[in-house]
Amino acid sequence: MLLPVLGLVDIAYMQHSLVADHWQYLSLVGSIALLVGAAATRVSSWSAPARGAACLVGAAIVVLSTALAHAQAATYHDSGKLWRHSLAINSDSWCAHYNLARYLVLEAGPGEANPLEAIHHFEEALRRKPDHPHAHRQVALVLAWRGDFERAAEHFVAALGLDPNAPDLHYNLALVRARQGRLVEAEAEYRAALRLQPDNVDVLNNLATCLMHQGRMHEAVPLLRKGPQLKPGDPTLQANLNQAMEPSGER
Repeated sequence: MLLPVLGLVDIAYMQHSLVADHWQYLSLVGSIALLVGAAATRVSSWSAPARGAACLVGAAIVVLSTALAHAQAATYHDSGKLWRHSLAINSDSWCAHYNLARYLVLEAGPGEANPLEAIHHFEEALRRKPDHPHAHRQVALVLAWRGDFERAAEHFVAALGLDPNAPDLHYNLALVRARQGRLVEAEAEYRAALRLQPDNVDVLNNLATCLMHQGRMHEAVPLLRKGPQLKPGDPTLQANLNQAMEPSGER
């Protein structure tokens, strides 16, 4: 039963760890059954008082094992406890740092969510595995949400270096550049996102808004006119279109 996890056969989990205590659970059933059978055979030849004492010892082992199993089960109460336990055992695990960070951002309740701790664990994961595009993406989103646009942009750029055809990375980097006032760079990223997702109304609208902020109303109008075809009746698109057409008197 241990053969698949002895390292003789390559399995996907081994990219994260070469050891895991749960791999031995199933194989232990046979060993425990053999041990109990051997003990029962040996004890059957003992005197009655000795057999009674052996039964008490056996009962104590069962109670102790039950208590230990109950304590271990608490480790699996939620993802946060599981990944904290993993880090307590192996603090160098990029996977545990990354998944704990994701838990703190996406799953933790109001009293446990901690963006600063999440950023720390994302960065620890990246220190150990710098070519992880999802870690760059996630920490960039948290940093942007906290208003740290410079660091967020650095991580979005790093993620794009690993996954250049991800439209959401171009789009989010464009949003960050726009918040920094770097509109030329924002425009380039909006256009890259639009090339990858030409029917994305949010990208189209934000590109048009970026052009309007640069005073290029005549370029924004054709983009905004495509909007109602993709999302009819959207009030934001219509308001931006009206604003873009006002300087030239177009209708």
